[in-house]
Amino acid sequence: MNWAWQISSASGLFLLGLIWTVHLALYPLFRQVAAECWPAYHAQHARRMGWVVAPVMLAELIATVALCFDGSLPLALRLMLIGLVVTNWLTTGLGAVPLHQKLEQRPEPALIGRLLVVNRGRLVAWSLKALLMLGWGAL
Repeated sequence: MNWAWQISSASGLFLLGLIWTVHLALYPLFRQVAAECWPAYHAQHARRMGWVVAPVMLAELIATVALCFDGSLPLALRLMLIGLVVTNWLTTGLGAVPLHQKLEQRPEPALIGRLLVVNRGRLVAWSLKALLMLGWGAL
């Protein structure tokens, strides 16, 4: 097992656990934050989560790109893995981040609902990546 496989697997599994936690605990609790507390709360949430998520997503991306050049892995597996990682980057950058920017000033229930919908895409992609990597690693 090479370094890229290990880093892609470990970071992907970490992000899988994190995204489930965000989806089941953090995002639903957004609806409980009082409007007058929201701007400070959301700013801290975004800053702190950024420090947790960004380096791990970057490590996952670099490692998974490196896997694309690993000729010992089936091409279909390499394409699926990079496709799922790219899906998460696009869903985060084009979906979650803009919604968080719109939510900066007040906790609009409709936007929180949209954030949960967008987040389902990341849940599915990280879940599929984990299944692929765990399944392939077990062979």
